[in-house]
Amino acid sequence: MRYIGFLFSITLLASGCVSHPDGSKVDPNVKLKVSLEDKSPSYKKYFDRIEMIPLETTDSSLMAVIEKMVCIGDTIVAYDGNRNIINVFGPDGRFLNRIGNIGQGPEEYTLVYDISYNPGKKILSMLSPFGEYLDFTVDGRFIQRTELPPQANYQSFEWISDNRLALWSVVPEDEPGMLILNTDSGKTEFEGWYQNPNIEFLQLYPFNLYNGTLYFSEPIGMSIFKLENDSLTYAYEWDFGKDNFDVEAYCREVADTDISEQGNKVQNDMYSGYLPYMIKESWQLDDHCLSILFSCKDHNRDFRTLIYKKSSGEGSCISRFKEGMSLKPLYVNDEYLICPVPEDEIEIYNKVCNQKIESDEDSNVILAKYYFPKR
Repeated sequence: MRYIGFLFSITLLASGCVSHPDGSKVDPNVKLKVSLEDKSPSYKKYFDRIEMIPLETTDSSLMAVIEKMVCIGDTIVAYDGNRNIINVFGPDGRFLNRIGNIGQGPEEYTLVYDISYNPGKKILSMLSPFGEYLDFTVDGRFIQRTELPPQANYQSFEWISDNRLALWSVVPEDEPGMLILNTDSGKTEFEGWYQNPNIEFLQLYPFNLYNGTLYFSEPIGMSIFKLENDSLTYAYEWDFGKDNFDVEAYCREVADTDISEQGNKVQNDMYSGYLPYMIKESWQLDDHCLSILFSCKDHNRDFRTLIYKKSSGEGSCISRFKEGMSLKPLYVNDEYLICPVPEDEIEIYNKVCNQKIESDEDSNVILAKYYFPKR
């Protein structure tokens, strides 16, 4: 079973601030104010139009759940964490190929935790939990496998440039959870972000790269950081007004719990609703900031999308649009975002998109592509 860790700085337990390598502290000075009250705006408030993309259904292309997506031009690369496969589709959903094969051979893999595309080298990399990553071309040709520095529980990674790789892992609290690796020299250029491994959480993909800047999100503090001059600084923080909760107090509460019970406590707090919400994934754009907000009460899971428009200073917390569609992004860029279409929303999308897409239990995943207005 994949180990899921919640990250926070050691200093966060005491002060709520991140401790940087030089010992300085920086408080967030950019706060994005969003009400958690569900007002169900029309999708037209943020998007121009929507189109559905049914992924081709074949024995080779079927996917259970798309956990992560990378778009390379108009090509869609989709990672299914349940089936442990990576499939490639054209812009119209036509199946093109599968990347890699499951097995024990030198060009095969047994498990994949994350995928990341290196545009300079035109390679797609797969992160293995066994301390290595494998490189493939998008058409499926194996290139090489590379060992990573000795470290336990590599969970996620992101290419920053041709030869700089950001890695996040779950390690003891006296070890850095984030590394920036120079893949040419094999040397670590940055390390930081200390964590308590006994706090388990659903933070799978903390990285987002935008215009060459690496962003990093924390689950319950609502803060988004960026890597600048080899140090982590605050980029911005979500502000929910009356619905903010005392992160520092909660972290102290966890720290005061017997170390053998901390993981159980946080997991129980999350699924009971005592811990009100967490960030699952975030994206930064030219005119928008987005995050997926996860909450749970009595084991009933709920995903909402926070979307903030910088030019207008307006934000929304979207469970469903006025038209009836839910929104859970898989991929976001300045032109569009892509999310899965739940089976019970297909007819709603057909009406909104003026399409006639049919689906049954044997059909592949259907995607919805939301286009931002052109600026």
